[in-house]
Amino acid sequence: MPSIRKKDNRRPPSKKALKPVPVFKSLEEEANFWDTHDTTEYELEDLDEPLEIGGPLKARVEKGAPSGSPRF
Repeated sequence: MPSIRKKDNRRPPSKKALKPVPVFKSLEEEANFWDTHDTTEYELEDLDEPLEIGGPLKARVEKGAPSGSPRF
């Protein structure tokens, strides 16, 4: 039986240079901007910094997921 290939609907990588993200005066201004702009057109900062958590979430993470929980 021949294999069936699914059509790839992703956009091809753009050759355009990425735009710099503007400086915003407030969180509301930034939220309004991203509501109307495509993040793939802008240079976004890498988020490779360690994430620090505390409180109840830290305890849950350290304890681990209950057995049978889905893994992502």
